Amino acid sequence: METRYRARPGLAWVEASQGGRAERVAWVANVRTGERFQLGESAWLVWVLLSEGASDDTELRAAAAEIGAEEAFAAVDLAGLLESLVGAGLLERDGAPPDRLRCRLRPS
Repeated sequence: METRYRARPGLAWVEASQGGRAERVAWVANVRTGERFQLGESAWLVWVLLSEGASDDTELRAAAAEIGAEEAFAAVDLAGLLESLVGAGLLERDGAPPDRLRCRLRPS
């Protein structure tokens, strides 16, 4: 069984296309720490496809082929890329315990 991935809780992101730009870029921020990341090219495509429901290597490659973007992964170590996104704190392996963002409200 392949390892499945998902975006970690506590992240916010926007794609360049949402702002009317043609770039293949996503900006991701950890809302707790304020740490920011810029994902381009293959990392951007992985992020977009994961956000649309793909969750493992096979599904990512199939989704890329479906939109005519299979060449984006042709020269990429996709498993290595996914693990580097895990290492950066952007993805977690499915089945990992949730790391939920908690807020405490103070009485006014």
